Amino acid sequence: MFLIGDIQTGYYYGFIALLWTAARAPGPYRAAFTRLLLVVGLTSLLAGVQLGPAWAVFVDALLGLLALLLALGKYGGLYEVFYHIVPLWSAFRYPEKLMGLVSFAVAMLAGAGLDALRTSKGSPIPWLASALVCLIAWFVLRTASAGEWVAASFVAPENLAYSVTSTAARAFLFSASAALGVWLTVLASRRGWLSEALLSVALAAIVTLDLARANHTVYHTAPVEALTFNPPLAEAIAAREGIASPGRFRVITLRDSYYIVPDRVYRLLGHDAQAIEGRQSLALEHNAEFHLETVFYYLPGLKRTLPASLGVEAAARFNVGYYIGHRVHFQQPRFGHAWIAELPEYDLALVRNPVPAKPRVYLSQRPERANVPVDPTELLTRPDFLNGDVDVIETPTAVPPGPVPGGIATIERYAPEEVRVRVETSQPAVLILLDAFDTGWTATLDHNTPMPIHRANALVRAVIVPEGVHTVTFQYETPLLRVGAAASLVGCALCLALLARARWQRRHSGSDT
Repeated sequence: MFLIGDIQTGYYYGFIALLWTAARAPGPYRAAFTRLLLVVGLTSLLAGVQLGPAWAVFVDALLGLLALLLALGKYGGLYEVFYHIVPLWSAFRYPEKLMGLVSFAVAMLAGAGLDALRTSKGSPIPWLASALVCLIAWFVLRTASAGEWVAASFVAPENLAYSVTSTAARAFLFSASAALGVWLTVLASRRGWLSEALLSVALAAIVTLDLARANHTVYHTAPVEALTFNPPLAEAIAAREGIASPGRFRVITLRDSYYIVPDRVYRLLGHDAQAIEGRQSLALEHNAEFHLETVFYYLPGLKRTLPASLGVEAAARFNVGYYIGHRVHFQQPRFGHAWIAELPEYDLALVRNPVPAKPRVYLSQRPERANVPVDPTELLTRPDFLNGDVDVIETPTAVPPGPVPGGIATIERYAPEEVRVRVETSQPAVLILLDAFDTGWTATLDHNTPMPIHRANALVRAVIVPEGVHTVTFQYETPLLRVGAAASLVGCALCLALLARARWQRRHSGSDT
């Protein structure tokens, strides 16, 4: 929880674990808390293959440190400053933040209840009583009077009130069935009709069925064609570009917070119709199927991002060849001859970038050295950058070579974790790859000579290649993945050793008796 950024929930979970240990410890507190620390350590080892890469991102991100200070509340100092200075900061302290705490506490109580049932503690009568209470609640909430009372008490529309009460009634009915099933299962176990293993399986099945039925209405299905059809705008791009392949060009797709769909689609799918427009506009979850990339999601670096509003010249510098969006956004004269296709029912239009897009890989004609990190916002105000003349290379020591007339750079292989480029140049040159600069990427020359990767144009990658014909290979390996995997293996080995030791002790104690 800490490493994925939800610092506050992590503190909640930690405090719950401490309280639970204090309340349930069968022996001395010192031994219980020592055991808790050992469990936390073992859990961290087992999760090392995930925690390692997460830690690499967390410690390298300024926002992670700010989140840590904010989570400390008044003890960190930053939260108090934000509370009094930042407008509406206090409005974000909504009660729903307690849902994580409540759900985790309920899950731990459920685990304790399972332990109690397995050890034959407590009476099964409360389960029967709970089933009766839930049946009464179901009978009351399903009536029209309950919906009318909710509508009057909360000043809510009648249809919304009836929807809430009927959903709650259905949930209570499932809870009554589950409680009755647990009562019968526990009763059968107490009378010796069920073994401990069958008791655990039966309880897990009852809980799973209860959850599945209670949440059944929130899952919606639609014809398979709804998310498998070929979007007309994708076909229009393919008609212009031929067979699409990764690494050729990018698109900027629909980013509006509202969506427009035909009435017939909305009547069929309701609010889920937004997914149809998402596919029509080649949104992030769909564009990879057609070998298209959205610049706002694929290009942001670890600490620097593109501005939300990106002009056509700046977009062209980052390989953006097309736009997809609501037609109102393309009424400017510069888009007059750029329209490719329309979808009037969805108010969508496909237009090409009026400024020719830079290729994904090229040899810089005017590399410029920068000794300090470059601000993307400032870079996008430079006319010589926007017109494609200059490339800013961040390097404190290496001096970029000058312009290269007649050099050629061609992508031979483009995969998520490997990009291979063939370079032909008559003199040393700077190779620019318009993919995000990030830790984890390495570069080799002719498959065996490591090359340093420089940050170029604030966001992308560059290497300096010697004269001649060469192959430059960019490869990615998740930071700390191997270290995390090793930690997980150590954790697995410890778990196996603990299990073997416990089994040996049981056998040894049995033979002694």
